[in-house]
Amino acid sequence: MDSAVTADAANTAEHPPRAKGHVYLVIAVAAIGGLLFGYDTGIAGGAAGFVAEQYRLSGFMEGVVVSAVLVGGAVGALLCGPIADRRGRRPTIIASGLVFALGALM
Repeated sequence: MDSAVTADAANTAEHPPRAKGHVYLVIAVAAIGGLLFGYDTGIAGGAAGFVAEQYRLSGFMEGVVVSAVLVGGAVGALLCGPIADRRGRRPTIIASGLVFALGALM
């Protein structure tokens, strides 16, 4: 019985399982999501001057507006893990995408 386990372990070491195509798609979507989050953060910083001018914000309030993007990201990261554990990853990601799309439409 030990030889069968050793043979299976040796076979796995020589020929590791290949990732399927959907794994690469998920990796690409996650990478693009991270890229978009960074882009949104940069855009918020770039638009801060115009927003401060439009609404006559002080320097402190301008910082609060820009940091709200990062606080929202942190809160979302803390809340989505437990929600995904209870509801499942797919429904959580779909709901997050819908919230993002609705926010973009506003």
